[in-house]
Parts: sequence; structure tokens; C-alpha cells
Amino acid sequence: LVLGIPFYTRLWEEKLEDDGALKVTHVKALSMKEAEEIVNEKNALVTWEEVSGQFYVEYQENGATYKLWMEEVNSINLKSSLALKYDLAGVAIWKRSDGVPEVWEVIEKNVKKLKSYNEWSRENLVELK
Repeated sequence: LVLGIPFYTRLWEEKLEDDGALKVTHVKALSMKEAEEIVNEKNALVTWEEVSGQFYVEYQENGATYKLWMEEVNSINLKSSLALKYDLAGVAIWKRSDGVPEVWEVIEKNVKKLKSYNEWSRENLVELK
């Protein structure tokens, strides 16, 4: 069994309709670099979400709310550690060109160099569950 890991994220645009309903009006796929550029351009607040293991971004513009859960080194580190935790055959990435060089170092370490989830946990100071 191989773990699928996305190297992309989606930017959600939400608008409140006249009837009070919340409508997702546009969803756009972004590479890691594009997501980082939007965060910087919009000076958006970035917060870590423990439950999802990702940075969450939200900002307002032109009467709409924009949301994204970023894939980046920290989220990829957590996701790829699951291959160790569950003794999977490896990971599969979609899509290669959406990543940044730093994530490949994390993937290589977690999939090829570390021998166990316990070893990963010690290196990342994570309490085993």
C-alpha cells in the first residue's frame, strides 16, 4: 500500500448570497509556491491547525472570503511520517511540479533514511499515540 500525498492546495472563494446562503464561487488549484505568493501578496494571517496538520489561511477581498489549507514542509513531514507509522510501501506524490525543493528533502528522509516511526517521533519531538 502506498500513501498518496498532494503537493498542491486549493484556494476557496466563498460569498454570502442575498438569501443568506454561503456559496463557493471559485476553487483554484495552486502549487506550494503559488500559495506562498498569495499569502505574501495578501498579507494574510496564517495559523497552524493541529487537527489537520496544516497551516490555514483566510483573508477578505471584494466582499468574498478566501480560504486555503497550505501544503508545505511541515504538513508534508507529518503526512509522509504515516508511511513509517503504518509500515507502508512508500509514498506517491501529485503532482511533482507543484512542490518546492525543501519538501523533497523531507520525503527522502522520511521514506529512505529513517527506519521507524519511533525514530521520526524522536527527531520531531512528537508524543507517540
